[in-house]
Amino acid sequence: MSVVTTVEAVPNRLRLIFDYFGGKTQSEPLERIENLMSPPALRHGGGDGDGDNPAAMFRNTLREAYALKMVEEANGKLRFAGELVDKKRQDIDTRFIDWVELRLLDPSINADYQQENVARAFAWLLMQSPLRPLAFGENYSGLIRQQLGEGADVFDLTNKERFQNLAYWARYLGYCTQIGNRAVVPDPTGALARWLPRVLGTEKEMSIHNFMRELATKIPVLEDGSVRRRLEDDLVVDSLRRDPQRLSQSTSLALKRLADRGRIAFKDLSDAKNLILDFGDKTQRVSHIVLLGE
Repeated sequence: MSVVTTVEAVPNRLRLIFDYFGGKTQSEPLERIENLMSPPALRHGGGDGDGDNPAAMFRNTLREAYALKMVEEANGKLRFAGELVDKKRQDIDTRFIDWVELRLLDPSINADYQQENVARAFAWLLMQSPLRPLAFGENYSGLIRQQLGEGADVFDLTNKERFQNLAYWARYLGYCTQIGNRAVVPDPTGALARWLPRVLGTEKEMSIHNFMRELATKIPVLEDGSVRRRLEDDLVVDSLRRDPQRLSQSTSLALKRLADRGRIAFKDLSDAKNLILDFGDKTQRVSHIVLLGE
């Protein structure tokens, strides 16, 4: 069970539960919450894994909320299980993204929330080339075994619906973009944009080696992160192996997009160690990352 295997547990539904209970100190009757969370408007959510039975849809989503330790039930009532959110001081979307990203991607705790395969699925997605978008309606278990070996774990991605749920969560957290309902592009631009100020802090400029090292501790599904490293070690296709001095195409694309948007600038100092950004048809050497603005 995870947000990938429970196809009803898409970001917007879990965010609704988080938003509703996050600022409440009192419990609410389960029946009342079911009536609130499964009105007709939620039965057709634009392709986010909707089911035909709104009651079952709510129960399955709630099951993931229990697994994530978002809410807990006692005597037929639900209440928030975490630290209450001050909605006047905290943006609910930012708070939910930080809250759920940790539970999905941090390998030191995600097993506690029954999400241990989600981080590996994210890491695998980011190892794919953004120059070859992944068709949205495909089952990629065969491709995973082709890349990681016939006996490889496929991170619960055993059908197209589970891959689609992975895409919904990766898009919501800023690790991919979607071309309508046709294709998925590995692209962590959104995630890097969120983490930039936290990684650079007051320094505003950092060597790219230190930047990627710090980023890997925050986002373990990126290069040199613990989850990504284990997956890259398991590759059986030589052409997919990454030169340690070269960033993946998905990370390279994200950094280039942030530079194009004026968020960061690149330096290539002749006396400094650099890394190579890989754009497929060309490359760029970078020694330092400079934070320019929001």
